[in-house]
Amino acid sequence: ADGLPLPQANELSALDWANLLPKSYSDYSEGCNNEIFRTMGSSIDETYINTMTTYHPSFSYEFNKTAKHLSKCIIIMNERCEDSNKILSHFIPWLGKVDICSEKINSSTLKAKDKTSLAANASQVILENNQIDELLYQFGQSLFEQQLKAAT
Repeated sequence: ADGLPLPQANELSALDWANLLPKSYSDYSEGCNNEIFRTMGSSIDETYINTMTTYHPSFSYEFNKTAKHLSKCIIIMNERCEDSNKILSHFIPWLGKVDICSEKINSSTLKAKDKTSLAANASQVILENNQIDELLYQFGQSLFEQQLKAAT
């Protein structure tokens, strides 16, 4: 059975986000929070992943373990595709000339009906529910800069 239909993101209040995010799951039983932690972390417990915040007793352990795993990866950033090309060419030279800037695999053809911004404080609530991912993303950005320095 399909879940309840949700309104568009810009129609949700900050309180709606606070109530929905920790309890929302996809059709595949995956939560809506902490995608980097879900992919790179050690846990498969969706409730644990979906509710991980800096207040959780295991936060430091999980962050450090996930950051260690992430530090063994080649980091690329779509928004910095030219620099990502340099990193890929340096660390994986057998790929040949790489141009992720021109690749549009899985590009959406959907057009947004309404591109208005999120409700007041909604962005803050989303970040609060994704604290481990925000910190892992910042760590990944730092790794990206280190890898770019090595590649140039």
